[in-house]
Amino acid sequence: MLSYLNAGEEQFLQAHLRYTNHYQDMNATPVRSLFTEETMTNFLREASQKLQSPSLLVTASQFCKRYAFLITAPALYALSAFHKRLDVDVDNCRIVDHSNNGLWMPQLTLNNRHVTPQPASSDREHWRRTAFTKLFKHNLSRIIRLLSDISRVPEPILWENSATYIFWLYETKLPENGVRSLEMREDFQSLLDADGDVFGCDFNPIRPFYTPKRDGVRMRKTCCQYYQIPGADYCSTCRNGCIDVRHHTRAKVNVT
Repeated sequence: MLSYLNAGEEQFLQAHLRYTNHYQDMNATPVRSLFTEETMTNFLREASQKLQSPSLLVTASQFCKRYAFLITAPALYALSAFHKRLDVDVDNCRIVDHSNNGLWMPQLTLNNRHVTPQPASSDREHWRRTAFTKLFKHNLSRIIRLLSDISRVPEPILWENSATYIFWLYETKLPENGVRSLEMREDFQSLLDADGDVFGCDFNPIRPFYTPKRDGVRMRKTCCQYYQIPGADYCSTCRNGCIDVRHHTRAKVNVT
């Protein structure tokens, strides 16, 4: 028997986590279509116009922030709050163009909205590791590698862009909505402790950014370059005098 999100679960993801059930939107961009240098470059050029970005490097970083949010937030929230695994295979995901108060905020839609609940007889660790691997190694890691190759933005910047939202989800969004279960805490810890293979990397690329907070704020180690967008400023979590992107090294990623 096929399983789905129930109406309340789907409405929550739509209201809070840039998920939409407009799966018939013909203008949505299939994620699979972005996996060529030419297509992704053209996509970034169009995004540059929407963001008024001065370079592909800046655009790639800002798009990564948006993509990391729309792909990880619904998937991880559904996993830890609803105990259901969304199908985030790249062939099932599409990016819906959307703006909010003049800001470009694309959304995620899924062609196939079937979910995989945690089997009652299954070890949650195996079920969740499969979910993490599909989400990161087979999806987000590949986008990050391609963005870095095209724009030359160092991968650590893109991974910290992603990690910021993951930490916010588990430390703030889930708890403030009453999700404080042992499973949720174990899910987060399992992700922090995961080996590099879950991400298609030589090491866990988000763990280095999980640092102690100062006065309730976890400062970034890298600069996302948001300040280069016209009218923007440094992020509130940015260290004073951000380190130039040329000082960062590239993480070796294996997504085969």
